[in-house]
Amino acid sequence: MKYIITLLFITIQLITIGQIRYLDSNFVAEKTDSAIVYGQAEAINAPYLLESWTSTQDLLLDVYQPQNDTETNRPCIIFAHGGAFLIGSREDATGVNVCNNMSEKGYVVVSVDYRMGYNTLSGNAAERAVYRGVQDMKAAIRYVKENANTFGIDTNLIFAMGNSAGSIMSIHAAYFDEAERASIQSTFNNPDLGCLKCSGNLFNHNDEPVAISNLWGAILDTNYIESGDAPMISFHGTDDFIVSADQASPFNSPFFPALSGSNLLTPRLENLDIETAYWKFYGQGHEPWGVFSETPYFDTIIDQTTIFFYDFLLNYTSTNTLETIDFETSIYPNPTIDKLNISINSETTNKFNLLIINNLGQKVITKNVFINQGTNQIEVIVNHLPKGNYYLIINNGEQTISKIFVKH
Repeated sequence: MKYIITLLFITIQLITIGQIRYLDSNFVAEKTDSAIVYGQAEAINAPYLLESWTSTQDLLLDVYQPQNDTETNRPCIIFAHGGAFLIGSREDATGVNVCNNMSEKGYVVVSVDYRMGYNTLSGNAAERAVYRGVQDMKAAIRYVKENANTFGIDTNLIFAMGNSAGSIMSIHAAYFDEAERASIQSTFNNPDLGCLKCSGNLFNHNDEPVAISNLWGAILDTNYIESGDAPMISFHGTDDFIVSADQASPFNSPFFPALSGSNLLTPRLENLDIETAYWKFYGQGHEPWGVFSETPYFDTIIDQTTIFFYDFLLNYTSTNTLETIDFETSIYPNPTIDKLNISINSETTNKFNLLIINNLGQKVITKNVFINQGTNQIEVIVNHLPKGNYYLIINNGEQTISKIFVKH
């Protein structure tokens, strides 16, 4: 498992003392809009035997927002349900819980339906189903950007999250581009499905998510991922035989193309120096978060996605709002068991405040230190803290840096 911790600056609004926007559940979530048409596209008709037999389908989405939130420029998560591109709905219970959980933290969350159906005895039909899903995910991104003012969304911060088929859509929406479509000849005939952004709607926006939460998804070819692409956190069961964490055809079907799961996605991202994290659920199969009732894995997925997206938000804020850096810091070891070593390289001599906050937003350690110009080493004992994720906040009176660390 790889934990990615980067140099971050906290400029995110504090709701109350110790309650941090986008980390803690500060709000009541509410579905504010239901069954909004975000586009129209040609979908094949049941029983899905002929790709050429289509009818126009409305593409629908629901919007979840944090209530009594005064912020009007918020990140947005687009969530796509699973179901093998055959079944499922934006109103599936587990997906609704994802939307509510993330909206409670301050996100605008959009749950989407997309075109489904294909001949399960045809590899070409399966490829086309994935391609249609990617087109629909991109259409949803363009729609929310077009209507950003209505929903209070920052158009630069559109995340994608999905489980199974929905994750496959999200991954390809981020990493698969028009030039690579030539490798999937099935999309050009019976009939031609059109370019990636030529379906659903014609709004003119960048339609790639900036970061992804991958729940047991996969990609046709890891070479689609290139340097500078979106970071991704992945969750996968080691015994998933529907969408393998390795390279295999979904359901082990001889008719489906092989996909590369999280065991191959993660090394590709690491080799390209793209931020990533991977949670393996040992001994678990497909949908380890539960189908009929949620398991403890659901909380792990929500908690770790929250931390990964928050890490991205802070990094984005730092690179887009601050021009100068007065000090730099690094921490080790991470994860840690008994102590945290903090290295601070400061351009000036100054008094610093160190604060450690737990997952409940509680201050568990506070410390004032005098930092000399140059490199300084500080040791903080943490062996008395329970296991979990913590947030180290360092402030010199003018600027703040945050680090996430894990206590084992």
